[in-house]
Amino acid sequence: MLKIRHYFFAFLKLAFTVQFFLVFLNKEAVDSKIYIITKILFQVGLGGFMEYLLFKGDIIGISTEDKVLIGFAAGLLVFEGLVTGVPDLLNAYHVKNDVLDKINHTSKK
Repeated sequence: MLKIRHYFFAFLKLAFTVQFFLVFLNKEAVDSKIYIITKILFQVGLGGFMEYLLFKGDIIGISTEDKVLIGFAAGLLVFEGLVTGVPDLLNAYHVKNDVLDKINHTSKK
């Protein structure tokens, strides 16, 4: 029996595959809203699933140190998805973000 997470990842895999071909055939831009949303969902979903699987599931043969290292990588995947994806999505919807403006303004000095 398939669980909800199987359907979630199957949907993301299908959406990512379709978008890959749309970008490859120049039918859609990489900075489109749907592409950015799918990218965020994929990175956050995959990172969250890795965290859940490592710390809630019982995987034989993985030491605690390996779990910590893989968990750190999963956290970075979620962090990267949110830190790079959300500002791109806000820019795509033309939402003014004061925090991003301050960061960009101070980095140019």
